[in-house]
Amino acid sequence: MKIILLKNVAKIGQRGDVREVADGYALNMLIPHGHAERATQQKIAEIERQKELRKNQSEHATKTIEGQIKGLIGRQVILRVPSNKKGILYEKLDAQKISALAPTIPFECIRLDRPIKEIGEYEIELVCGSTKGVVLLLVESVEEVG
Repeated sequence: MKIILLKNVAKIGQRGDVREVADGYALNMLIPHGHAERATQQKIAEIERQKELRKNQSEHATKTIEGQIKGLIGRQVILRVPSNKKGILYEKLDAQKISALAPTIPFECIRLDRPIKEIGEYEIELVCGSTKGVVLLLVESVEEVG
């Protein structure tokens, strides 16, 4: 019997996959437990349309992010974060925190060897698709606290 998986099922497939399984397994296990539904031509066509739509949206998002990165390459970004008198940050800066403090830099494109723990200048590599570049990140103290 041909089915469409509604959930990930071990050794069968991922959500949205169309699979051929034994009739008994489909009728007694997968369909009653809400893991799958019978595959009809209309449902298969709808799944294919949704996959194509997700693919197009993903490509559009990648192009948008690549455009953002091209605009950032070679520029300086200043982050002001709390630190002590010695210039040690109270909280390390990883890709997620950098993106949160500088929303123009997409999180998924930041490549760091290790988190930033001190005030200073850092060259941050940005990679998205075929677009690569470097941004100069200036980490400054917002205030010096004992």
